[in-house]
Amino acid sequence: MCVTAFGLIRAMAKKITGLKLQKRNKNRVNVYLDGEFAFGLSRIVAAWLHTGQELSDEKIAELLSKDDVEIALQRALNFLSYRARSEKEVKQILSEAEKQAKSILNAAKKDAEAEAKEVLDRGKKQSENLNKILVSKANQDIKRDIMNAREEVIDECFSKARHKLSNLKGEDYEKLVRKLIADGQKKLGENCSVMVTRDADKKLAEELGIKIDGRIESSGGIILRSADRKVRLDYTVDGILKRDKNKIRIKVGRLLFS
Repeated sequence: MCVTAFGLIRAMAKKITGLKLQKRNKNRVNVYLDGEFAFGLSRIVAAWLHTGQELSDEKIAELLSKDDVEIALQRALNFLSYRARSEKEVKQILSEAEKQAKSILNAAKKDAEAEAKEVLDRGKKQSENLNKILVSKANQDIKRDIMNAREEVIDECFSKARHKLSNLKGEDYEKLVRKLIADGQKKLGENCSVMVTRDADKKLAEELGIKIDGRIESSGGIILRSADRKVRLDYTVDGILKRDKNKIRIKVGRLLFS
């Protein structure tokens, strides 16, 4: 007897019978399916769920994937919130977010393949054709959701990093600018000039005997110019983060479409 498309979809669906906030973590929700605890989700991922709603295996996998991405985002934001991070640390955070997204994508692919095999084993030709359509759609949806979630992770990390770096003051800010000047002088020579964004930059340049070439509008950092003014190094906070963000986006694109 042939298995119909409607019958397959109904067989895979599970009904939500309960949604309860976790006692130890009010930002997570326990989900009960068909009267039994099934899994936990972050509140933002579970926000659209309601009792009586039916979930297919495909939708459950999608929810769990989104929850993994939300957990990665919160870990990244918590890490950034402790103190102002250096440029190197910001790169490391984004690299970890990228690895997490790749791991989620691989896990989602394995789950989709396992589900496909189970359906193929149960069904005949009609169910096989239906399964191919479901798997294809599931993979496309998962890739799109993970790509969007990864972009959100990167955007949130950069926003947090920009805020922290823009608000650096005192000794921490001076150390950062000294490091940027030293790096610029290695590349441009000792006779390079500097464009400042803060009074602290001007004071430090005068102390180091570097020619001041004007002032620019930015939340922090400096711009260095070679003596012949042909080479310019943008070491402002916005300039540094913009360069790294483009590099990360290129890596993300290769990861998704290679």
